[in-house]
Amino acid sequence: MLINVLTYTYIDSRGVLGSIIFISHVTKYRVVQIQHSSTMDVMEWIVEDLITQIFKGRKLKIRSSLDESCQQLHYNKSTLRKLAVNSRNISQIYQLIVKSQKSTLRDLYYDHKHLFARQDSLNRSVSDLCQVLNMQRCQVNVISCSKGLVFGRLCLTPFKEKEDITPLDCSKEPILISESIICHIPSSSARFILVVEKDATFQKLIDDNFFELYPRSILVTVSFGGRSR
Repeated sequence: MLINVLTYTYIDSRGVLGSIIFISHVTKYRVVQIQHSSTMDVMEWIVEDLITQIFKGRKLKIRSSLDESCQQLHYNKSTLRKLAVNSRNISQIYQLIVKSQKSTLRDLYYDHKHLFARQDSLNRSVSDLCQVLNMQRCQVNVISCSKGLVFGRLCLTPFKEKEDITPLDCSKEPILISESIICHIPSSSARFILVVEKDATFQKLIDDNFFELYPRSILVTVSFGGRSR
């Protein structure tokens, strides 16, 4: 079953913010207690549950289980924009998973800048949904902008649920440092790690055959606020 969540936010004649949720490509509407087998299953269940709440006129909440002890997001008339943002975010994340693609927060923000208004609004939404799903951001294919580069005697192996993803061999080419590598287990036979301040220095060491002199080493350059130090 594929789902598509479309949201439309508006302000009525009284200046009240409203939101309409359009959900298409959903074939089942009855909510049942199920054992989720994948992230897609969880998100499909969330949308089915939300549809049921709308049809029955209940107070809206986003949840991943009927268990009241699990994390839930509640909405009322004053938080309709938040519902619109989270609904759109569910659709974006679902499409990323279906297509096996990754995206940065920045890219997701500019896809619907008029709705999110501010990037920190989207950031909070992603954090809230990850809590509901009980997953890390890398597990829903949302990554941060690069925080630097790593190159050398290091291999990053995906966790068991990510076995279909090829391990990252940092000895072949520089690898971007981002939240996505949190979902990997590091292994290395390096004897030391050298952290350099500038990208230019990082690249010069590579060009000057640093790894021929020190094959069992790791080079790292770290960025702060988009700039290397």
